[in-house]
Amino acid sequence: SGIKLWPCQMTMDVMGIKFGDFIDGVAKPVGAATFLDFAAEADISLFV
Repeated sequence: SGIKLWPCQMTMDVMGIKFGDFIDGVAKPVGAATFLDFAAEADISLFV
């Protein structure tokens, strides 16, 4: 389906969330700069 979910590393650190807490299919955490690089090449992006 082409949908990718990247969690924010800083938010995870601040909130004490572990990568294992996510459902299957979530990509490795990224920082804001990395996300912006990915989003710049996407047809549609959603930043929540």
